[in-house]
Amino acid sequence: MGKSPGEDYLDVLKARRKEKRPPNREQALAEEIWLFFGKEITFPAILKIIRAKGQQAVYEIWNEVKKAEFPNKPALFLSLVKKEKVFWLDAKKTAKTNGRNPVKHK
Repeated sequence: MGKSPGEDYLDVLKARRKEKRPPNREQALAEEIWLFFGKEITFPAILKIIRAKGQQAVYEIWNEVKKAEFPNKPALFLSLVKKEKVFWLDAKKTAKTNGRNPVKHK
């Protein structure tokens, strides 16, 4: 005897659960940084940095750190991220205000 239609449906659900989502670019960059520093910086903290500063800015800092004399020090990466003045502008912040709160004139 064959499987009932309900069993086929359960097999499909199990197969979907096993499939992992492909990482997006932010997650791929965060994972590369996380593994490079030997997991000394937490993964959620790296993702938060990328979302706050912007993917391109963090990627440029990351390339500078890899070329540095002592690249395996997470303090160098964190200090460069802290000094970076580029901020990612989301949908709420427009380029006109440049990330600042707009001044309302009366």
